[in-house]
Amino acid sequence: MKKYLPFFILATLIVGGILAYQYWWANSEEPIGGEKDEHGCLLMAGYTWCE
Repeated sequence: MKKYLPFFILATLIVGGILAYQYWWANSEEPIGGEKDEHGCLLMAGYTWCE
């Protein structure tokens, strides 16, 4: 059992790191300037829509 203990610890750390990263990525906010209007124009870039 002592022979496999480092493997189990390493595997647990890797899986825990992956799960923590996915949790952080799913809960991160959208970057500033990503807001679009109903036509898909970027608001902060100064784009507008007219016909």
